[in-house]
Amino acid sequence: MLVRRFFPAPFGPFGRTAADAFLDESLRRAVGARRPSAPVRALVESGMRLRARRNRRAHADPGYRPDLPPVVRDLA
Repeated sequence: MLVRRFFPAPFGPFGRTAADAFLDESLRRAVGARRPSAPVRALVESGMRLRARRNRRAHADPGYRPDLPPVVRDLA
């Protein structure tokens, strides 16, 4: 799967499992992905909630400027 390429070799299988945790059941069946275990799904959900909380706090600062990579910065 494409997601494996974005992770270092030892973490490739976890990256695929974590990516599968983002899919809902119908999409998971359509692409033939396995259903991740409950701990993996909980870890992914907790990580996303933590990221959302961090982003909310960062955006509460009026001087906040996201540090975007040059490729994304050039699109704006």
